[in-house]
Amino acid sequence: MNKSKLGKRIMIIGSCGSGKTTLAIQLSNILKLPIIHLDKEYWKPGWVETSKEEWENKQNKLVLDENWIIDGNYGGTFDIRFMFCLR
Repeated sequence: MNKSKLGKRIMIIGSCGSGKTTLAIQLSNILKLPIIHLDKEYWKPGWVETSKEEWENKQNKLVLDENWIIDGNYGGTFDIRFMFCLR
């Protein structure tokens, strides 16, 4: 794999159980990029959901880093992540 052709911001999306996290871990090991698991960021202790406003604010902060692999769907905030992948 030619590492120089891959971006420094990678989104991994897919259906539940499709292997998003497995792929994120493998890419992280190869490219030495940090992983952001959206499920870990979204769910509060006791499986309490994050409010829409808080979630959007949190994602706007998460994508500011120069390097990341983001693992997860969350279609309502897809545009936030996607726009940073294009930079």
